[in-house]
Amino acid sequence: MGEVSGAPVVKDDRGEFICLDSTRVYNYVMKTAHPTFQTTLRRLREAKDISPEELAVMSGVHAQTIRKLEDGQRTWPRLDIAKKLAVALGVSLDELAG
Repeated sequence: MGEVSGAPVVKDDRGEFICLDSTRVYNYVMKTAHPTFQTTLRRLREAKDISPEELAVMSGVHAQTIRKLEDGQRTWPRLDIAKKLAVALGVSLDELAG
């Protein structure tokens, strides 16, 4: 990853260079993060000994969205959802991303 005028630049899936704003940086990190988001979310939730429904109440994110993220039906959350989940779980976005 390089920089142009202070903004990070990466190659996309087609091999083209793109300049990343904060949302694109987040999406890039989330796509390349390991372990998967679903594994990390479930592990953090279970470590707090709470159900998806309890996390939904704590975070303001629908329980169905949480279940879909944990089941892999949705691979990566939007940034606003990830922030809500991180706050509710008491972790940083980096920790949540794995």
